[in-house]
Amino acid sequence: MAINKDFFRGKNVLITGGAGFIGSSLCIELVKMGSKVTVIDALLPLYGGNLFNLEEVMDKIKFIEGDIRDKELVNNLVKGQDLIFDLAAQVSYIDSRDLPFLDFDINGLGHMNVLEAARLYASNATYIFSSSRLVYGKLLTNPVNEEHPTKPLSLYAIHKLLVERYCEYYFKTFGLKTMVVRLPNPYGVRQQMKHNKYSLVGWFLRQAMEGGTITIFGDGKQARDYLYIDDIVEGFLLLAEKGRGGEVYNMGSKEKMTFVEMVDAVLKEVKSGKKEHIPWPEHYEKNETGDYFADTTKIKKHLGWEAKTDLRTGIRKMVDYYKENRGLYSLSDDSSNELAIRDYTNKKYYYLSEVDKERLIKRSLKKLKVGSGTADYVKEIIGSLKDKKILDAGSGLGIVSLGFAKKEANVTGIEEDKILVSLAQYIAQANKLKINFIYSGLTSMPFPANTFDVVISIDVLNRISNCQAYLGEITRVLKSGGIAIASFPTVAGKILYNREINVGETKSYSIHSLNKELKNMSSKHGRLILNQNVLSKNSGIKRVMKKALSIIGLPHTALLPQAVLTLIKK
Repeated sequence: MAINKDFFRGKNVLITGGAGFIGSSLCIELVKMGSKVTVIDALLPLYGGNLFNLEEVMDKIKFIEGDIRDKELVNNLVKGQDLIFDLAAQVSYIDSRDLPFLDFDINGLGHMNVLEAARLYASNATYIFSSSRLVYGKLLTNPVNEEHPTKPLSLYAIHKLLVERYCEYYFKTFGLKTMVVRLPNPYGVRQQMKHNKYSLVGWFLRQAMEGGTITIFGDGKQARDYLYIDDIVEGFLLLAEKGRGGEVYNMGSKEKMTFVEMVDAVLKEVKSGKKEHIPWPEHYEKNETGDYFADTTKIKKHLGWEAKTDLRTGIRKMVDYYKENRGLYSLSDDSSNELAIRDYTNKKYYYLSEVDKERLIKRSLKKLKVGSGTADYVKEIIGSLKDKKILDAGSGLGIVSLGFAKKEANVTGIEEDKILVSLAQYIAQANKLKINFIYSGLTSMPFPANTFDVVISIDVLNRISNCQAYLGEITRVLKSGGIAIASFPTVAGKILYNREINVGETKSYSIHSLNKELKNMSSKHGRLILNQNVLSKNSGIKRVMKKALSIIGLPHTALLPQAVLTLIKK
């Protein structure tokens, strides 16, 4: 059904998340029809907000870099609006599991701010919320209509459903004209292609254009609705014009495609890249809903809307668009690394001042740029690292792993922190390096005995409760004649090999603990050597290191705060 352009002329419109691919596409069409558009977007680094998306209309809109969690800002922006398209979101259902409060903060409370502002300051406005097919959970029937039970499987979907309930409440209690749209798998031009956490068609397109391998979980035969951006924008505009308050609407395509057929369509249109089937990761499979076909009878009846763009046509349009603009959507390696490290620092060290966070970020970036030097050190001992099996035990952001992978080693990283595993994978992908990062406990590793040529343990023992078990695992998985490298020294009487010795931490250092552990490691597992190259000016560290060197019978003419303990297994 044709859109009545006169309806939108002169209308005051607010779009949250308006620099993302759906919001910006909607914004451009509204500007063409004469609407007065205000866009708010937080431009959070790992999400889809991109000012280039708005470049052609930036001088015709009011753009605010801001966050829907800022209640005062939202109140000011909502005043006097006729239409509110609430599209801002934390958009990764996987991240919602690891960052539940962040997801709730944005995907729950943030939208409550917008709804409450609308009630107070724009009570005659039409409010449209972008929800997800994931609210349905495991499917009982196909196609799925709006009356299907909602039993979401992820916190992301739970919070989407929560806002749907907010919308219902505000409509019934205050008369605010709210509508909800449940989208399937959106794709199209202006879609982010930085990473694979969401917007899979965009990510796969990037991989294919770079000649990479697209990985498919399982057989890839789960069927999906893939909905092109032009059809989504038309649907949102018709909802604003003719939609009924208090209603929930499905959107979906008439064309049902399996996941692997979508991948094949990407490869065919791009004419490069390949695909590979791999087993389902456990945490993904638990959120898998099965086949999904949307029943769009309701939206067609109420609005006359139906999707027009088939998948291959949509992908072809994307290929043409990204041939010209890909560099503005897929970040450079340095930018990708910075985004990942910045994201991790903000999550892990939220309590630090912004100045201290910046120091941590710069330190990590410097390490990534110059490398940790560990790979060079090992190469001096054993020669070529090509095809050597390396375990980075407690891999963190994967900085040490990167150094080995660049020398063509076969690298596995293992880490107890799920967020770190995710970000390490992201950094490795950004650097086009193949590293296998695994989420697992460090005191019970999922590897057979005698697996690795080299085991690295840098800055780990300070966060391990059972140091003995951890060191036992390192030596168990190390091949005979292999090399284990740990850093130096301890804090608070525990054996903590800390590669960058913090002078202030030596006050509670137990020389007795170090003596005992060094003797145990040396006698049980092999020859222990200590390498150093920079003289320490701190007398406390100097005394500790002299004692350590004397235990293992090495001269102590050079003492440094960056010492590396190296064990050559018997």
